[in-house]
Amino acid sequence: MGVRGYVPKMKGLRELETAMKAVLRGQTWIDQELVGKLAVVPDLIKGLTRREQEIFTLAHKGWENKQIADELALVERSVHNYLYRIYQKLGVKNHRDLMQL
Repeated sequence: MGVRGYVPKMKGLRELETAMKAVLRGQTWIDQELVGKLAVVPDLIKGLTRREQEIFTLAHKGWENKQIADELALVERSVHNYLYRIYQKLGVKNHRDLMQL
């Protein structure tokens, strides 16, 4: 079935409840802040995997590797490895360059 909704853990219970109701109705739900970020850079992320897109979105917002790892339930080393591949695919050298895209 896959993922039908995404709520960052920093969001409140009201947003979680809204998302759960939408998913139970058969809809897909994603945090609007993430949607806004993705709308700004859709062409950039087309060549990225779904997980790379999630990490790109958070890194692009200025999140540190540890914060991304905690948010996505990954180990920090995995985030580092994903970011390395993202940098290669997007032709950037570091986190700062990524944020300027």
